[in-house]
Amino acid sequence: MPGLPKKGSASSKKNAVHKAAPQAVALHNWCSSASRAGLAFRKFTEWFFLSALLVCCLRTLHANLLILHYPYEANFGEGGLLYDAVRLARGETIYGPAAKPGWLSPYPPLFAWAVSIWPAPDFFWPRLISQVSHVISSVSLAIILRSFRMPWRAALAAALFWFSNPFLRTFAAMGRVDSFGRMLESISLLIAVWATATPRKIWGAAFFSALGMCTKQTMFASALTLGMFWGKKNKKMALQLLLAWLSLTLLCYIIIAQLLGKHFFFNVFFDVRRPLNIEFLWPWLLGFVVTNVFLLLLAAIGLRLALRDSAGWFFLCATIAGIPSVLLAAQDGADVNYFFDITWGLCGLAAVGVFHMTAESGLWRHCLLTGVTLGILAFEWLVPPRHPLPDQLQRARDFSRLLEAAPKPVLTEFVGFGLRAKSKPSAVPYIDRLLHEAGVRSADALVKQIESHSFGAIQITNQAGARWPKSVLQALEKHYREEYVFPNMFASEGEPTFYIFVPNP
Repeated sequence: MPGLPKKGSASSKKNAVHKAAPQAVALHNWCSSASRAGLAFRKFTEWFFLSALLVCCLRTLHANLLILHYPYEANFGEGGLLYDAVRLARGETIYGPAAKPGWLSPYPPLFAWAVSIWPAPDFFWPRLISQVSHVISSVSLAIILRSFRMPWRAALAAALFWFSNPFLRTFAAMGRVDSFGRMLESISLLIAVWATATPRKIWGAAFFSALGMCTKQTMFASALTLGMFWGKKNKKMALQLLLAWLSLTLLCYIIIAQLLGKHFFFNVFFDVRRPLNIEFLWPWLLGFVVTNVFLLLLAAIGLRLALRDSAGWFFLCATIAGIPSVLLAAQDGADVNYFFDITWGLCGLAAVGVFHMTAESGLWRHCLLTGVTLGILAFEWLVPPRHPLPDQLQRARDFSRLLEAAPKPVLTEFVGFGLRAKSKPSAVPYIDRLLHEAGVRSADALVKQIESHSFGAIQITNQAGARWPKSVLQALEKHYREEYVFPNMFASEGEPTFYIFVPNP
């Protein structure tokens, strides 16, 4: 028809463009809005995740400060290490023949030497060493991740994960050897990653790994980590590290034996050996998995990339190096300290997982991270960090005053309460039981002291059956009577009941 544009003419194309233009603009605007919303959501999930970890960290720090200022023994073992420090400060040895009654320590002396600078019975100094050590391990974790060019959000996540780990945090605040030893291992790994010259890497890392072995004889995870990590690309370097570490450790042990006596080797490596029993391990593994389910989930994501990512491979090696310590938890007397090394590696591996989740734009990854964050907050609300409550502080104060007022000497299961009462330990709780059951050391001398009412008071807990020879408890039941009961005392291993027994009339 005349006056109508022909099909395919320039005029018809122009009209089509004019009609499509508003639709294209609308689509472009929608895509831009969706992109901005997606970016905002990704940023929100990252900050929400880090904020949740920071909340956990601050609550842990608050609890740790309350533990730091709690002037009484709060972990079975703190008192023994404090007495090690007291003896070293006097120039005495902490090792001796296992067959004869007397004090002996099951640990190398480095931590006790550090505590001997200020061996006060209020536990402030040994706990301060442990808590500062725990912070340094966190910082080392972050610096190592940054050295592998991980972003700050991943490095910070690893440090916060480690410091506020719900399975370890209460024990890590105690005046025990483990936080100090883990710090030395962390510094060893930091030097290996950070140093530029190869000799400095090898000898610096070997030196601090050897110091870890001078703190606790099972702290070999840092050397194993570097052996595996370097062994993948440079077997010669890995071999040099392991030889240097073994040589320095042996040299340190020889020096210790020269200073403190030959019984060092026997007490630390042979006298208090305990058989492994898988039945002891399962409860610890279950507790570890339940309290670390979100850490393990993120570590599993990091594990997927470990073989093609230097940071992932490094922390996979650190995790594997922590497995031997976990297996050693399959023995009587184990505690959460056997999980320090593997947890440190898992925190780094989880940070790698967080990085790869947040570096990619998939919506499901950020939804998963949001779910993990909500789970962390829920767990923190249900299982808050433990610390001494005001009524527990008052009970400990009353309990300590009763022991201080009792005729001396007193016999205490928690050695620190005896030291506070100015009474030297007359036994080595738990170790005496092991030696007695192994037929190495008789408990007869202690039994005779109890039978003759030599002690003005005896302190035990509801866990006494695991810490004293049966003959000692039988003598206590026969010749002493229960005078005071203090339930729900504060201790890292639970809320034990404390008892004070006094001689029968």
